[in-house]
Order: sequence, then structure tokens, then C-alpha cells
Amino acid sequence: MKKKLVLDVRSKRRAKWWMRTALGYLIIQFSILARMVWIDFNWDIMEPVTYFVGVFTLLFGFSFFVLYDQDYTYHALERRQQMLALRRLYISEEFNWKKWNNLNNRVQLISKLLGENVVEPNKN
Repeated sequence: MKKKLVLDVRSKRRAKWWMRTALGYLIIQFSILARMVWIDFNWDIMEPVTYFVGVFTLLFGFSFFVLYDQDYTYHALERRQQMLALRRLYISEEFNWKKWNNLNNRVQLISKLLGENVVEPNKN
């Protein structure tokens, strides 16, 4: 149980890092385009560049929706990144998640049969 909780925390941390990195990318993209529009060049030159950069970003978001059939929201992206990180951690740490799920389901079933309210662990 302790090992699973540690892996869950690590996967959540990796997902947060990925989301912050994506935010950093968007901030840097905006900063570079803003500098090129207002300092280096003018809008007449930069309009097609900003158009294509914006369309590329939208196509990336739409492709995520089409390929993975998930909403293009913060929570869907974060959940997906967390699950990918968790899968990698389970493999690298040789954690038998199938056995853990079976044992957890048995505990829940026995608790239900005994009439006890057992708090379900965070299912990831």
C-alpha cells in the first residue's frame, strides 16, 4: 500500500510538471510573437506567422480530442499525463498493479458483505 501511494504521488508530480511545462511553452510562444510584432517587425509581416502558429496550436488540441476521445480540458490532459506517468512508474518499479487491484476489490467486497464502510482509496 505504501509503495502504491508513493508511486501515485510521483505520478501526480510528473503530471503537474508536464502541465506547467505546457503553460511555459505557451507563455514563451506568446512572448516571442509579441516581441516580433511590436519590436522586431510589424503586424503586416507577422500576421501570417501568428495565424499559422495559432492554427497549429488549435490543430494540436483538436487532434488530442480526435485521437484520444477525451475533452481538451485541463483536467483531461492532467489525468492523461498522470496515468501515463503512473504506468511508466509501475513498470520501472516492478509494481504488480493487477494483484493490487484484485486484493483491493476483495477487501471492498468483504467489507461490503460485513456491512462495514471502508473508505475507498484514490483509484487512479
